[in-house]
Order: sequence, then structure tokens, then C-alpha cells
Amino acid sequence: MNLTENERKTLIALVKNARASDSEIGKMLRITPQGAGKIRKKLENAGVIKGYHAKLDYEAIGIENFAVALVTPTIKGWSYIKKGGLAERVKQPHIIDYYVTPNGDAPLIVTYGFRSSKELDEYFRGLRENTSEYLTMTRLFPFSNTGMAKHTANDLFIKVLQEYKKEKAPAIVPIRM
Repeated sequence: MNLTENERKTLIALVKNARASDSEIGKMLRITPQGAGKIRKKLENAGVIKGYHAKLDYEAIGIENFAVALVTPTIKGWSYIKKGGLAERVKQPHIIDYYVTPNGDAPLIVTYGFRSSKELDEYFRGLRENTSEYLTMTRLFPFSNTGMAKHTANDLFIKVLQEYKKEKAPAIVPIRM
């Protein structure tokens, strides 16, 4: 989809504040609230905006432990995945996200969240016992919520929208001591 300047500015405003009203967006764009509403509706209908949701603080609601797992399906596991089993499997509440990669060593990367290290340990013990014929966990990287440095891709979304059709090479920020 080709985005107009007003569509990009609307998306930037919504990334920064998903609760921004059509009046607020209209003022920013110097158009009517109805015009801003039409832009928002067009972006929703086109599937650019998938929805609006609350961003919760993991620790505040009791999720304190996380893990990233590198997973390799067995031959039987690949068959299960091809039949749509992965889509059903990742609906489990502890799975935050998963990625299918072209890497032969660990073609699946899965992120998990847990209330405690005990819950994490019990989950992975059960996972190994119940899925060994389908999956091999190549590596597991557990960490606590204090180890999480960034919780969103919003900065990337804003960069891409601001540089729309004027892509620039990523700027590497030097480390200063």
C-alpha cells in the first residue's frame, strides 16, 4: 500500500498514542476531525492498523520470568507443523511470540513468559517430557523482567514511517565510555 503523508503522520501519532482522538490527529494534520477519521478508517480497512490494545507492565501484573528457546522440529514435528499444528500450539498462554527462520540449526525461535522461575522450570520439564518426539530444544535462554531493555518495536515503526520511500541505512550508535 502506498501511504500518503497524512496517512504516515496519522500512523506515527497512533504509534505514539493509540488513544489519540480524531480531533487531536486532525489538529496535528491541520484537517477536520472527520478527515482524520476517514484516514484512520481507511488504514483499518486496509489492514495497516490491526487493532488497539493496552500495553501492560509485565512486572505489575506478576510476570517476572521469560525465556527464549531455539527449537528444532523432528521429522514428525515438521509434519505436525505442515498440518497446521503450530498455529494451534502457539495459542498456549505462556508463548508470547514465535518466529520461523531459515536457520537449519534452530528454525523456530519462541519467546515465553512466566510468573516465577518455578513455573518456568515446571513448564519446560513438562514440555521436554511431552513433546520430545516432535521438538528438540536446541538452546534455552531464561531471564528475568529486569533483563528486558525494550518492550516494543514502536521506534522502528516511527523510523520507517518517517523515512517512507527514502530508506536510509541503519545508523549504528557508537558506544561511548
